[in-house]
Amino acid sequence: MIRCIAWLVAVFATVVCEAQQVGPQDRSCLSSFAVGYSKCTNQVQQAELSTNALAPKTAPESVEVPREKSVIAAKPSKQGVSEAEVDAYLQNYGKPTRESARAMLDPTDENIAAMARSIRQQTATASYVAGRMTALQQVDPGLVAINPSFASEDLPYLSGMRIVLHTATGCSECDKAVVMLQRLVAESPILDARVVVHGVSDGKALLLELARVGITLPATAATPAQGRFAKYVPVALAADTRYGKEAVMNEFRNTQELRTSLANIRKSAMEEKK
Repeated sequence: MIRCIAWLVAVFATVVCEAQQVGPQDRSCLSSFAVGYSKCTNQVQQAELSTNALAPKTAPESVEVPREKSVIAAKPSKQGVSEAEVDAYLQNYGKPTRESARAMLDPTDENIAAMARSIRQQTATASYVAGRMTALQQVDPGLVAINPSFASEDLPYLSGMRIVLHTATGCSECDKAVVMLQRLVAESPILDARVVVHGVSDGKALLLELARVGITLPATAATPAQGRFAKYVPVALAADTRYGKEAVMNEFRNTQELRTSLANIRKSAMEEKK
């Protein structure tokens, strides 16, 4: 009985020791405070840490994100736009930009971002031009948007026609006549129109009058020889430079009537030449 108990104790001790042996089978790894070879556990971990610390560290490969070159809108130069720049613009007008073509051929994020910036710049420029056009139209009635729907048979007869409108300072009817004439020129740019201002003494006074009325047509101060028209203002002298016929006009109700009157002068001169 005693032998059986001793044998069971020996077997149990062997199993416990084998379960707690975590280090190498070396007596130097025995712990003085724990059962088994647990003393070498920390030594193995420290050895592994030391080995890793001495091994050369390999940094992960950094992926370089390509940066787009900043596109800065070119500021207008003091000299303005050169003719070469205008020619280059007209040559590429209506064509996709280089950024758009590159994005379509190679749709990378870099190329698509460049295309987006190009479109944004074009949109901003067009918006600025449209805003300035609206502001200028409020100042200059001659820049009012043209209605493209009208089709006048009188337009071909305006080539070579000249009209000189005589106005005077402090004449409200003259101001209306100037507005009407400028609208006609905006609709029919082929017409040669000019303004003569009576009652201005010098160039400075002329400029002030042009600014007050908003005259953008070629304008001059009246000469002594033109003084005879002063009491009839607003009045216009229409001349057919091709057939040498002249006529006086003093009705400025609307652009269509004014255009028809000028065309009739040309038609009358053509009939006289037959």
